[in-house]
Amino acid sequence: MATPRTALHPQGSTYIPQTHPRRAKGGPIPWRWQARTLRLALLALGLASLIGWFNLTQATQETTTVIRWHQLASQLEALRRENAQLRYEIAHAGELAVLRRRAGPQGFAPPQQTEYLFLPGYPQGSWGRQGLEATPTPAPEVGAWDRLLDSLRLLLTGES
Repeated sequence: MATPRTALHPQGSTYIPQTHPRRAKGGPIPWRWQARTLRLALLALGLASLIGWFNLTQATQETTTVIRWHQLASQLEALRRENAQLRYEIAHAGELAVLRRRAGPQGFAPPQQTEYLFLPGYPQGSWGRQGLEATPTPAPEVGAWDRLLDSLRLLLTGES
């Protein structure tokens, strides 16, 4: 049986030359050139999209961080103002005139007469108009401490 005349295709398959479109010898096949160009254009578009997406993500994160920082700074400033207001209110409430004005309706009043309670066995001082004048306590003898240290030094070093 006779086989039709065939030639080997560059990729190893056989084809019949009469059914294949004619082209110039050595020139590119038009649809292959267009497919290669389309692939390169799609690759370039994909890379450009990826780079743009990365830049957009970074800019979004930076903007979010700056907005959060401004929120925290304004919250800190509000807390500082509130703290200063509370300190002012505490200082104002501790003034003597305010304390006396608030103590009157609660039944507190300045003392009319002062009495002191003396306890037996508790060291007494001399009371006067200025207050308690404590009796001085005698200072410990400095020489006794020096004698103790000298005797310990002699015991440790063995000198006589």
